[in-house]
Amino acid sequence: INSVGYDLYTQMLSEAVAKKRGKKTQPKTDTTVELGVEAYLPSDYIEDEQQKIEMYKRIRQLENDDEVSEIQADLIDRFGEYPEAVSQLLTIGQLKLAADLALVDKIRRVNGDVFVTISKQGTDILGGEDVFKALAATDLKATVSINDDRLHIKLVIQPKMTVNDWLPQVHQFLAALRDIVAKTTKPQDNAAATTDK
Repeated sequence: INSVGYDLYTQMLSEAVAKKRGKKTQPKTDTTVELGVEAYLPSDYIEDEQQKIEMYKRIRQLENDDEVSEIQADLIDRFGEYPEAVSQLLTIGQLKLAADLALVDKIRRVNGDVFVTISKQGTDILGGEDVFKALAATDLKATVSINDDRLHIKLVIQPKMTVNDWLPQVHQFLAALRDIVAKTTKPQDNAAATTDK
């Protein structure tokens, strides 16, 4: 607990218990997200520091899209309509959730481009064709390359796009990749479970 922190320890413990019980857990990463957008809980929206910390923790520990809806409803119920910085924080929370399950290592924005680095495990599962299939759900343009055994995707943000235009589209792209990874990994898990028996 001292070396990894309580939250990560409990996550690792529950994954180990699930593995011992023979339950297959979906592989995921802990994506680093550096998009340079205003995404936070302003003090004039949530004044109490403890409530603010609890809300950040809930957003950080999202496990599915239903939890996002619960947090949105809770925020509105307790604090009223939220400002754009909070909306962007929630979108980044969803984006990180999708990226973790899409086996992404890092997402960072540099000027007008968003760079997505897929982990080695994700690169073994995803191909260029999958990336372009996921891109079809967006208006983003991209280039794809492989370097150090990892897929590198450069998403080009069009000059007239605002944060409210490109951020949800990056999330859509990552959610589509997540769905492709989920479809690809489930048959392997079932096959492995059948082989074990």
